[in-house]
Amino acid sequence: MTDVFNKFKGSDGKLKEELRSNIKGIMSLYEAAHLRIHGEETLEEALVFTTHHPKEMVEHAATNKLSAHLIKQAVHALEQPLHTGIPRVETRHFISFYEKDEDRDEILLRFAKIDYSMVQILHQQELSHFCKWDISAIDKLPADFLKLVFRFVINVYDEIEKEMSKDGRPHAASYTKERVCFSTPIFS
Repeated sequence: MTDVFNKFKGSDGKLKEELRSNIKGIMSLYEAAHLRIHGEETLEEALVFTTHHPKEMVEHAATNKLSAHLIKQAVHALEQPLHTGIPRVETRHFISFYEKDEDRDEILLRFAKIDYSMVQILHQQELSHFCKWDISAIDKLPADFLKLVFRFVINVYDEIEKEMSKDGRPHAASYTKERVCFSTPIFS
């Protein structure tokens, strides 16, 4: 499998230094390296190489004349590689990065946005079958451990709401909190 990556190696068997100037290539190789399995030396080397160089590129972004969206993409990838994140969240991030890419395929971008929106609508429809959260409903739960779980879930959503408020989007978490609940008769 890793033979595919041999074209990125020089005669000395190491990854070519000229790759350093290709941020898109580095980022693609970085994401691919996260799909490695134990023993794939080429991808292990690629991960070290591609982790170091994006950090360097971000630190020297002004001298490298990188566009703002490439810097954001590199920073995001270093914090959360695409394949290790929550697929739905990473899809949204990727779409927003891809739509700023000069080499984007408009048809593919449009398809991705339509697909994302259709799944979003499906989720909203599913959520509409649930009822509103109500902390007073905790007293109707039959067991103490259920009360503990319910309180924990509400606290998690409260924490998410605080974090989203820092990003200027408090409505995102509160909307979810208002629309999601357990589908049991005690919450209706």
